[in-house]
Amino acid sequence: MAQQFTKRDLKQREALTATSAGFMRSLPLLVANRVGIFALLAHKPKSLRQIVRALHTDREATQLMLNALAGQGYLRKSSSGFMLAPVYRKFLAPDARLYVGDTLQHHYNLIFRWIRLEDILRHGRKNMLAALPAEHDCQETEHFIRAMENISRVSSQEVLRKINLAPYRFMLDLGGGPGTAAIAFVRRHRHLRAVVFDLPDPLRIARQEIARYKLTHRIHTLEGDFLADPIGTGYDLIYVSNIIHSLSNDEIRRMLVKVRQALVPGGTVMIKDFFLDRDFVNPPYASLFAINMLINTPGGRSYGYDETRALLKRLRFDQIRGVHLTPHTRILIARLPKIARKRKTKRRGTSP
Repeated sequence: MAQQFTKRDLKQREALTATSAGFMRSLPLLVANRVGIFALLAHKPKSLRQIVRALHTDREATQLMLNALAGQGYLRKSSSGFMLAPVYRKFLAPDARLYVGDTLQHHYNLIFRWIRLEDILRHGRKNMLAALPAEHDCQETEHFIRAMENISRVSSQEVLRKINLAPYRFMLDLGGGPGTAAIAFVRRHRHLRAVVFDLPDPLRIARQEIARYKLTHRIHTLEGDFLADPIGTGYDLIYVSNIIHSLSNDEIRRMLVKVRQALVPGGTVMIKDFFLDRDFVNPPYASLFAINMLINTPGGRSYGYDETRALLKRLRFDQIRGVHLTPHTRILIARLPKIARKRKTKRRGTSP
């Protein structure tokens, strides 16, 4: 008797095989971005011959790639040649406000690390991370920083939409990278001043961005390793965005101790990350992102919302609450208690 398959079975099977072949969709996109196809075709159509000459690529391979990109909808093909599809111009044209090309380049770099997942699964990350090639570290760092700018440009606006920053006067963007969040917050609130703390490479880009927005009088930079170096004091707000997933449990505790010491009484810390639910399975992106941290960091992972909240409570933060930014991103907001004023009391048996 022939086995019967339900429509649901076939749909799940199709989804499974589509996921397993996901690299066939992502790699043409990532490589096209890397070699400059989208930048070249952003505003004017070009023939195959013009594209090959401009990019110094193989004619046959370029033709097949362009046809595939058009088939996926990224390009438009006409008698004039190929051009970036208008719907994707706002994301893939280098001058677009919602540009994600740096993020795509960062994802391309990650491929060479993700391919080692089986080795890490068998032998552990400590044994495999040291063997990663280092010849492109500088370029990878640049791509990573620029990718964080792509991401933060949108997420910072979401923070401003959902959280009132008007009460704050002096903030620290801890591990602030290119300074995107600090710039967005300071531009929205004219009374706010900020410090961006990070390593020298990210701050080199941050200073360029701060100067571009003419905010050098309101945003300053401070170089260092936040686990080892002073981070300053007197802040009433410290913003920690997409940092804790790259740290171990002990490093997070050490960092938050420094955060507590740097805040004024009643000051606020906001921790933005891919927090996991109690089952450590959902949201699915957060549990998948934990593998990215397994592959790329000595001790990082995606952390649970509840376990991070419990750590803040142990460090004597209070008024802890969470705000959903996206389906897989939340912000934990916690405050230091204000120092209670001592009341002057009269002693018994004494005259006023």
